[in-house]
Amino acid sequence: MYLLDWKIPKRLYGVRDDVVRMYLGQEGLELSERQTPLLTKAISCFIYNASYHVARGFTEFEIVLGNNAYNQPLVYNGNKVRRKVSYTWTRRMLDWMVVNNIIELDIGSVETFKVVGGRVTPDKVRKSLVRLSEGFVEHLMPVSSVEQQEILKSVLELRGEEGEAMTFRKYLQQEKLISLLNTYNMIANDSDITVDSKEFYVQLKKVFNKDFDHGGRSYLVGAAITTELLKKTNRGKILIGGEKTVEVDYSYLHAAMIAELEGYTFEEGFDPYAIQIEGYDNDCLRKIGKLAMLILINSSSNRQAAQALSFEMFNKLPLQDWKDKGLVPNPVESKRVIDCIYEHNQYAKHWFGCQRGLELQNLDSKIMDVILDYWNQKGVIVLPI
Repeated sequence: MYLLDWKIPKRLYGVRDDVVRMYLGQEGLELSERQTPLLTKAISCFIYNASYHVARGFTEFEIVLGNNAYNQPLVYNGNKVRRKVSYTWTRRMLDWMVVNNIIELDIGSVETFKVVGGRVTPDKVRKSLVRLSEGFVEHLMPVSSVEQQEILKSVLELRGEEGEAMTFRKYLQQEKLISLLNTYNMIANDSDITVDSKEFYVQLKKVFNKDFDHGGRSYLVGAAITTELLKKTNRGKILIGGEKTVEVDYSYLHAAMIAELEGYTFEEGFDPYAIQIEGYDNDCLRKIGKLAMLILINSSSNRQAAQALSFEMFNKLPLQDWKDKGLVPNPVESKRVIDCIYEHNQYAKHWFGCQRGLELQNLDSKIMDVILDYWNQKGVIVLPI
């Protein structure tokens, strides 16, 4: 998480002023009255984010380096905030910090691409990382502590077609969601969440897509949450308040929701993902079938779904290993898998190839809201995955 905001608490003023003085002390450097505030705001933004992560025991964190992100308005809970951070001065500041060994900067890149609607777009992106020097961490430590950290400023997001934050008018529904999430985050801030004695600090936000009838899933934010805390290999080791936890899941949730909405009742033992195709190991094929059904719900056509399945199998399943062991044929017939899922789940045919996945996300987000509210009232933290 890298927040593009230059407003910082007073406890960070001293560190900010020290860094500004160091930058302005460069030989031969002269800044105009307009440039100095831009530099100061860029440094303020960096100091705030660095302090946030140092307080949580991290000296490495993600940083936003895309020019477009700096051009977007800052939106907190639907309200536009006029505190723009300069991209140009952020890059100049970072380059200066690298040269002076204050930080190390690892520039991210696109690792894999995917085809969406006939267009090649980035899929897996390695994000840019900042590593703080030991000396800079020591400089930040006295003014950085978890107790001093503010609760997440923006907990409710509405995103447009390109993923940009949108402003919105708050009605009773939105006010209730903001209250729910703020309560969760206050409890989370005081909770002891660990894996192998390593402590994690979580905050929660909800993200809707285009309007409040699409999307709305709850996402944990914070350093190393998705890369460490919620990894499948770590979930069984999560302790909350020193107590063991259990992972609870719904079986084929979206398929079951569609059946309920269509007035269809599954026969006993029916599994929407369990298709049969000769030459496939049943367990492997079920995993492919699950992926295929989720893609069908989110795709605009069966043809697009088959293309997406080929790509997603390569990225999300140990496909080559299965092929080497003879568990699936080479190549896997994506179109045939899609056709079999379609035939196996006729009750859902009006949901396939219509890009209706965000409608189902909206419904499952409401289930999550009920669960969060129940445990909020008990003062107990649960972790949405």
